[in-house]
Amino acid sequence: MSAVSVFEVSSSDWNKYVNDHPKGSVFHTLEMRTVFEATPGYEPMHIGARDSRGKIVAMLCAVRIKTIGGVFSPLASRSIMFAEPICDESDEGIEALTRLIRLHDRRWNRKTLLTEIRPISAPGAEQVALEKCGYTLLPYCNYVNDLSDGPHVLAAKLKKTKRKIRTAHRRGLSIESENNSTCMDRVYQQIKASYERSHVPLAQHELFKAALKHLPEEMLQIRVGELDGEDVAATVGLVFKDRYFAWYNGTTRPPGISAAAALVWDEIESACRLGLKYYDFGGAGWPNEDFGPRVFKSRFGGQLVDNGRYRKVGSRIKLALATGGYRLLRRVLYSNGKTSGHQKQKTLAGVDK
Repeated sequence: MSAVSVFEVSSSDWNKYVNDHPKGSVFHTLEMRTVFEATPGYEPMHIGARDSRGKIVAMLCAVRIKTIGGVFSPLASRSIMFAEPICDESDEGIEALTRLIRLHDRRWNRKTLLTEIRPISAPGAEQVALEKCGYTLLPYCNYVNDLSDGPHVLAAKLKKTKRKIRTAHRRGLSIESENNSTCMDRVYQQIKASYERSHVPLAQHELFKAALKHLPEEMLQIRVGELDGEDVAATVGLVFKDRYFAWYNGTTRPPGISAAAALVWDEIESACRLGLKYYDFGGAGWPNEDFGPRVFKSRFGGQLVDNGRYRKVGSRIKLALATGGYRLLRRVLYSNGKTSGHQKQKTLAGVDK
């Protein structure tokens, strides 16, 4: 291992490794690092390892997310890897990645409650390195649509959902898809409303503004659905290599139509037109929990997969304190009649992004 050198991201060959690696994703790119750097409360860590010839053999991309600053920051911070760390399928690659993971843990162990890794692909060489470093792989669901058969075959799998989508358009639902600040502001308001209704924390508006500013046009898609002059649903998707990743979504749940389904189908059709291979729903919850969004996502004919989520807790005492405090805060914020029965319904925002 002495021949392997660790470096902070700054090199021109970083994105080449991401593009060439079969598990390289949008969340490994330099562009997404720039987005996270521009977001208040987000602190990215992109580190890599080179072999003796100077070739990249492993990389790790994490984001420390702080919801509270000051002395209480360690009780309200998580390290999230929005995709698994990647490495060469070799002993050298695995050992290099092990070194990166240990470096990550040393830097952030005292600053965060836990580290959570959200794999996009099935476990591979990276699992060996993660388990060496004390990470546990837990079952976690997702739906992924294979787009190879084209929109006509995919539409046949929609069944009742197809009728709901047609009904939504027949009743006047229109979908706007433009990458501009006005559209992104409208989208954020829809997502924010859904997350508030689900009592789930949402990233600040700056994350979405940064995505619009720093991501190339071909990597970002934003949509907003309008009915009778009012916005009723919205989505933000990320496009990279052969995958469309459903990043964020929200809806006001207008009665009588399925606006959210119409927007998801519009995303899938767009992904097909772009020649992409996969539509990735971005998560469908823990398998042992009743999760409304999983039912919604299952209606689009995709494959239920379990790539899991890795977790490592730095301090179980701190985690217990933080969890208790979070539950108390939710009771204070959403008690005393502030949350209606409608608001308590599970929504698409239930996915912890």
